[in-house]
This record gives sequence, C-alpha cells and structure tokens, in this order.
Amino acid sequence: MMNISSNLSREPQFLSSDNFTQILFAYGVPVICVFGIVGNIFSFRVFVFKSFRNHSSSAYIAALSVSDSCFLLSLFLSWLGNGTFGFLFSGHWCQAMIYVTSVCSFLSVWYVVLIMIDRYLVVCHSLRVPELCTKRRANMATLAVTTFSLLFNSHFFVTAEVHGDHCSVQEKSSMLHVLTIFIYIDTALTFIIPFAIIFLLNTVVIISIKRFHSRHVQQRNTHLLRINTVSKAQMRITRTFTLVSIVLLITNVPSHGIRFYIMINNLYENQDIILVNAQQIFQVIYYTNFAVNFLLYSASNEKFRRYFSYKYICYNLYRRQNQSTNEHLYR
Repeated sequence: MMNISSNLSREPQFLSSDNFTQILFAYGVPVICVFGIVGNIFSFRVFVFKSFRNHSSSAYIAALSVSDSCFLLSLFLSWLGNGTFGFLFSGHWCQAMIYVTSVCSFLSVWYVVLIMIDRYLVVCHSLRVPELCTKRRANMATLAVTTFSLLFNSHFFVTAEVHGDHCSVQEKSSMLHVLTIFIYIDTALTFIIPFAIIFLLNTVVIISIKRFHSRHVQQRNTHLLRINTVSKAQMRITRTFTLVSIVLLITNVPSHGIRFYIMINNLYENQDIILVNAQQIFQVIYYTNFAVNFLLYSASNEKFRRYFSYKYICYNLYRRQNQSTNEHLYR
C-alpha cells in the first residue's frame, strides 16, 4: 500500500537494506536536527532583536527559523520513534508529528517565496518599497500563509492512520481517492508552483544585482555615494536571501523530483535498489535545507557574522554589566 504521509513520512516511505543509507539515517539525521535547531535559534535572535529587524523581510526570516526548527524537532522525534523508542511515539503522537512536518515543510517553501517577492520589490520597484514592503504587510502575509498551511494539511487526521508500532502513517483505504487528489494538489503547492516562482524571481533579482554593480562601480560623487551606501546595504541582504533560495532549490529538487517520478509512474510497490537508495540519499539532502540557513547567513553577510564575533560578544557582556552596575548605584 502506498504511503502518503507528508514530507516526514518520506523517511520511512522506502526502507532500504543498504548499509550506507542505514548509517546515513542513523547518524546523519540527529546531527542535522541538533545543529539545525541551534543555528535556527541564533538566526531568529538576530533577525528579531538586532538591527536586521528593520527590514520587512526579517518577519519572514524569523518565521522561517521557527518553522524549520519545528520541522527538525518533529523529525528528531520521528527518528526516535522509528528506533528504540518507537513505543513512545505511536498513535496520535505520531500523527501529530507527521502533521507538524507537513505544515512546516509547506511553510519553509512559501516563506522563501515571500522573501524573494519582498526582495524583488526592493530591487526592481524601489520607489514603492515604503508602500509595499512594510512590517504590517509582512506580518499579514506570514499569517495568511501559516493559516492556509495549518488548514490544508489537517486532512491527514481524517485521511491517514498510524500503521504498526513505528511512526509511519498510511492512507485509509476508504479515503484513497480523496487522498490521491490531495497528493497532486500538494505536489503543485509545495513543488511546481513555488519553485517556478522562486526560479523566475531569482533570475530577475540576480540580473538586477549585476546591473546595480555595473552602474555604480565608477561613481565618485559624494552625495551619490551616500545614497549608494543605503542601496548597497539592501543589495547585501538581497544577495544573502537569494543564496538561501538557491540552496532551497538545490536541496529540494532531487527529493521532490524522484517522488514526482515515482508518483506519475506508480512505482510505489515495485522499485529497484538504485531508486530506493537514491530516494533515501536525496531525502537526507532535503533535510539539510532546514538546518543550513545559519551557515548561509554567516557565509554571505558580514553584518550577521559580526553579531557572533568574539569582540561583539565581549562588548555586549561589558555593556550589560555596566547597565546592571548603574541601575544598582541609582536605586
């Protein structure tokens, strides 16, 4: 019977006897989860409490950090549930974890879409940025996408059921037709449509960034330099978010592609070992997308790295100590 749970169920969807893939899941998944959760917490703190919060896209990045952390936490619990501690994560707990990962994987893609729309407006329609790229609009868009994901993926509580002692969900035979429809809709909403949007926006933004550099590289006027400094700051953050979207495409396309190939050719029951192992490896690559954003921010943005430098940390500790001392003296 075909396993139709969400992105989390991709892990137990095809069980392989290959030693390499078993080792990859046994040791790779927990490392990805722990590292990713820690990195996402740091990223959330920077984009919410530091100067990055002034960008409208910071709301999307903060939401992305939360959704990625929730996905990784549920994935880690699922990893435990498919191992020694399977008896702790059966029944409704398993169904809830599958639901959470369905919601979060949907949100991860669409938050990046919102980020790229925001960057497209900043780069290509800069005169309308004060009107279109506001924190209020960003919060409203985030809330709308989150609400839709919560409602859309709730069908798993009705159309699927827990199978066996491990955390694995299979479709109810009476709901097969309905669930098949949801599979095609989910494929369109989490793969075809958002990836087409991201690819097109990336292309336009990258071209605009190149034009920006070629247009301003020779300017020496002091007044223009002051204006360009602001524009360059926007371009730096745009490059960072564009890198995030490119990595999203690279890590998601192999996993989504092979699932789509299996779906349209109805290969759920009859698969050769090469297809099985490829699906398992691509799935781990897919999981890394939820854990690498902190590294991408650090590698591509000097301002982000500065918040984690030794001098900056010491400066913050010194400032807090002085504030505490002053408050104590003036009581």
